[in-house]
Amino acid sequence: ENLPDDSADQEIALTRLVGSAARDLVQLACTGDQRRALVSVITIAADSLRPGCAKPMVVLNGRRGRGKSSVLGLVVAGLAGLRIPTNPITAVIITSPASENTREVFVHIRRGLEALGCTYSTGLAPTSDGPDGLRVLPDDVPDRAVLVQFASVRSTNSLLMALAALGHSCMLVVDEAASVPVPDLQQLLAAPVAMALVAGTATGCEGTGTAFTSKVLAGDTFRASTQAFRLSLEEPVRYGKGCPVERMMDHLLFFGAGTDVALPSLELSVGSDEVDTELFEVDTSMLSSPSHGDFALALISLLQTHYRTSASDVANMLAQPYMRTFVLLPCGSTGPPLVALMCILESPELLPTQGQQANRVSRSHVCAFAAEQDFPELSLLASSGLRISRVVCDPRLRSRGFGSAAVRRLFRHLDGSDVASGVVDEVKASSPLLLPLSICSSLQASCTWVGVSYGLTRQLLRFWARLGFVPVVLSPTPNPQTGELSIIMLAPLSRASAMLTHAIQASGPQFGERFVRRLPHLPYRDLATPLCIDLLSIANNNSAS
Repeated sequence: ENLPDDSADQEIALTRLVGSAARDLVQLACTGDQRRALVSVITIAADSLRPGCAKPMVVLNGRRGRGKSSVLGLVVAGLAGLRIPTNPITAVIITSPASENTREVFVHIRRGLEALGCTYSTGLAPTSDGPDGLRVLPDDVPDRAVLVQFASVRSTNSLLMALAALGHSCMLVVDEAASVPVPDLQQLLAAPVAMALVAGTATGCEGTGTAFTSKVLAGDTFRASTQAFRLSLEEPVRYGKGCPVERMMDHLLFFGAGTDVALPSLELSVGSDEVDTELFEVDTSMLSSPSHGDFALALISLLQTHYRTSASDVANMLAQPYMRTFVLLPCGSTGPPLVALMCILESPELLPTQGQQANRVSRSHVCAFAAEQDFPELSLLASSGLRISRVVCDPRLRSRGFGSAAVRRLFRHLDGSDVASGVVDEVKASSPLLLPLSICSSLQASCTWVGVSYGLTRQLLRFWARLGFVPVVLSPTPNPQTGELSIIMLAPLSRASAMLTHAIQASGPQFGERFVRRLPHLPYRDLATPLCIDLLSIANNNSAS
């Protein structure tokens, strides 16, 4: 960020660092952002690839069509072909979810090497699932050769370990990182490399979306062992600047919201006491109206701060009758929302017909279907319940009780014990898409239980236990994208039958017994001990202290 913006000054800065050959490399970049990123990464490498320094990792982020793959290729060419005194790298391993994702990277590696006048040979150690490798021979560095090779995600770790055992100093390059499953990405970044360069699109349109940031970069182990640098590409290559086609695509996917769009300002006078807030149901059929564009943008922007929100979630929210969306607002305000709850109605009336496949039931009625596998006495498929799919609190207000307040208000509404404040009619008159809970009686009349399914973490387990939920099902296999174990928890409503209420409460201790029996086996034996203790304590009706 301290580098000059002018492209001529950038070339001068890099030329002073590695010599006049850098000018020809920089001129291959298409935009000012690409030039800045290229100079920044090579500068970071020159400063950080020294004995005793923590491993540098550069995260290159940007929307589609910004030329991230091109920058990766030019950086590899620069580090392989330029004379950098502190550069020990002798092997570059490039990986991606699919080999075709790296074609643009290798095209720009070759262009960069040719611009630098470097000799390279192809066909070295070719792989059956990717491009041929390159052996780079920098002209001004005698007896130095750099291997540049593609490897699949699954084989990269073993290849890096083998190269390290042979004395190579390796650089790891990951393209389309958001489409790499989080467990695989964590293993890759823990590999024995001198430097890592990672590029991806951190939105809900691609793979694990923002899970890369929240699940990988935020880890304590990662922060302790790595110097992290983040660079963003904003200037478009595929589109023109301000292209109406790109704006149209953004609007169709997320109403123009994105992880690179700042959240709207909040009314900072709101306190953490839930009496200062009101919960409303959103009439999602009106979100696409131009008159509600600001609220729609604020809502979708908030939902995108959750790492699992995708374009499909937004489409379902707008089109599917089983989706219900609630927002927590300051009293008397029409936005922006402080908390959003995305919920799914699991009702017998919405079950697929007999001619449809059973796996559709497992997708649409997640809580009911999974719970009945272990606890058929619950008979949840024969009753109606509401599954809370997302609780998304504004990042600026997290850990202040707003998420809990929203769930408690929803519970009180479903139990018929919520008393609306006198300002809801004023809000309804000023914003027709916000429906006061006092006039939303359909869920009140039908639901007998509330469920939640989420990726198991200690923090979330304690959150839902404090709200009265009982663990019922823990998935036997991790989620292939995030590596998390999914857990289902249930809570009965006051109108539930005595039999259902007792069955849900009794399922906790039974869940605990099954968990202990399965604990010696994978994947449960890899769970952290404090998490296991909390899980057993909560299952036996003792809240986690």
